[in-house]
Amino acid sequence: MNEPLIERDEIVGLLFNGSDIAVTLTRIEELLRGGDEEEEADES
Repeated sequence: MNEPLIERDEIVGLLFNGSDIAVTLTRIEELLRGGDEEEEADES
């Protein structure tokens, strides 16, 4: 069993996907809490 179970490229891809999911969840949470009110005030 000299073959690795997972390749380095696969690990890097998983890390980036996990990071993208975390950022998206943070944005959703901010929207649900009303965190976008400050941004809207700045645009006015």
